Amino acid sequence: MRPLTRNEALLLGLLSKLDAPWTYRTKLVKLTYLLDNYSFEQTGEQLTSFSYLWDHYGPNAVSHAIVGTLDRLADDGLVAVLSYDNEHGDVSHLYAIGDIERATLPLSADDWLLIEGIAAMWGQRRLADVIDASKDTRPMRHAQQFGELRFEVEPRAEARRKELRSRYGEVLEEWSSAESDEGAGESLDSLRAGLAE
Repeated sequence: MRPLTRNEALLLGLLSKLDAPWTYRTKLVKLTYLLDNYSFEQTGEQLTSFSYLWDHYGPNAVSHAIVGTLDRLADDGLVAVLSYDNEHGDVSHLYAIGDIERATLPLSADDWLLIEGIAAMWGQRRLADVIDASKDTRPMRHAQQFGELRFEVEPRAEARRKELRSRYGEVLEEWSSAESDEGAGESLDSLRAGLAE
């Protein structure tokens, strides 16, 4: 097997955490966008390197890059694709994880935490709910029609984070040092590793 790109590993990780055996293409694209948005809100960085555009149906990757990545994974047998003619006269595409062990994916414990968060929040929700959630994000609300989406820090939220850091910074430092003391219980890293399994 060839080495996976980061985007490929993240898509496989996301697919592996969804409880449904098959996931619609549109839902997977929106979940990937929500993963990037959630990651940006939590860390200030996108998890994938996909760029997104405003679309009437919600955010979509520039040049359909998510679909292209899934097609490459399907060509390699790592993702199964099921296509059928739907009642609207279009073709629907569904994806399922292929035969791959989660533990072999080159993802960090933090990557898995973010993936788990999105899978838990949105994985079992209806497609319409996921589309609505993707449209109700800061980048979508502030984008021009058909323009590129930009992940930006919400000024009030960033000001609040800074205030909390300055007010409770000492407490956070004490927790960090206590976490590294022997006998202080499980470390955050060991908890993260447990979630990734």
